[in-house]
Amino acid sequence: YDSNMITKTHPIRLLLCIALAWATGCAEKPASPPTAVAPSNSVTDGDSKPVSLTAPSITSPAHPKTESSKPLADQALNFAKRYQSAKSYQEEAVLTLSRLLDDGRVQETETKIEARVSQPNRLFLRIKSEENSVIVASQGQKLTARIVDPITDNFHGQTVVRPLPAKLTLGDIYGVTELIDPIAPEEMLSALLAVPAGLDVLPFSLLLQEGKLTELVKLPVQAGTHRRLGIRQLPSGERCETLSISAEEGAYEFWVHDHVLRRIVMPPLTKDLLPGVKQLSLTIDLDGIDFRTNDQDFPR
Repeated sequence: YDSNMITKTHPIRLLLCIALAWATGCAEKPASPPTAVAPSNSVTDGDSKPVSLTAPSITSPAHPKTESSKPLADQALNFAKRYQSAKSYQEEAVLTLSRLLDDGRVQETETKIEARVSQPNRLFLRIKSEENSVIVASQGQKLTARIVDPITDNFHGQTVVRPLPAKLTLGDIYGVTELIDPIAPEEMLSALLAVPAGLDVLPFSLLLQEGKLTELVKLPVQAGTHRRLGIRQLPSGERCETLSISAEEGAYEFWVHDHVLRRIVMPPLTKDLLPGVKQLSLTIDLDGIDFRTNDQDFPR
């Protein structure tokens, strides 16, 4: 994107440019996780069986391929299979966007996302930023979306209602958020584009089996693209097995504790940023994880 083309000050438009930057791939180097506080609630498991994440380095041929020392592709990436085979799942995510300024100062903003999914088409999604909130939910045989935004009087009170598909996709979620832009009524604007990263990098997208995170865990394992980073500790005290996967836009870090994803570190952005900004970093901390949901968890 071209930061010089930003001429409107609405927060959705500003964060849209940030989201597009990650989507189009501007990063060059692996990210160092910025300081962010991860909650410490325990993980609740449903029918899914725990999978071991212990595996030898892929650059060490000395270990035979036994059940306890499979290659990285078979062992360390098995956490994805747990999500993709789950019938239901819920998570609470905190997205911390850090802006490193030219003068050395760091500015941080948070976006909180609550997601509940039940196969094949039940959804509750609440996204809360400093400026507004967006709620997307399946209700009966309908998929609805609305935004709470004081600046635009809740997007002039708009609520989008569409038929609930037999199987939910990311396209359905983004499609139902297409609202009339109060700043430019002749244009349509997705409220979810205010999120500083696509929904397809959040773990709940693995249940839909599409998007960026699904593509990353399917990448062929190579010594140059997949690296085990060892044990790292969250600010809340949990010790996580960490894995780095390199894509065209940079390296993603995955922190796994108790067999589930607890942190994702996105590749940093260093190009085509707003004046005065040297680097953008994004960390996603995950909590409230449960592989069981009930009907009462979704609006009727």
